[in-house]
Amino acid sequence: MQNKVGAESICLNDKLEALIGILRKGKYEFADEKVCQEYLEEHFTNLGLRFEREYRLSDGRSIIDFFFPNSGIGLEVKASKAWNKMGVYRQCERYCLNPEVTGLILATAKPQGLPEQIEGKPTRFYYLGENGL
Repeated sequence: MQNKVGAESICLNDKLEALIGILRKGKYEFADEKVCQEYLEEHFTNLGLRFEREYRLSDGRSIIDFFFPNSGIGLEVKASKAWNKMGVYRQCERYCLNPEVTGLILATAKPQGLPEQIEGKPTRFYYLGENGL
């Protein structure tokens, strides 16, 4: 069983990195969070990715910006507005508590640290400013 779990973890890490690679190929306006999400949605649609926008998680109260059902990866976007870093972490933690989320990417317009795992699920940070318009 341990080998299977290890293989699943490696595969999920590969999927997270692949999604980061896809994010790097897009151009996003991040002065407005909703506009940024529209750019992301267009980018994902043009690539033929299967995703859900504004996906309600199983806890019934959490809505994540993007959810990729084939992999269980969630993508949360924080763009222009000011936010509390601990508040964003708690939000990510709440998402990771949901069983359908297998991994999480936080994409923001300003750098923010994120641990490698939250609730035992792999996480990644992506800086939107890396390839903004």
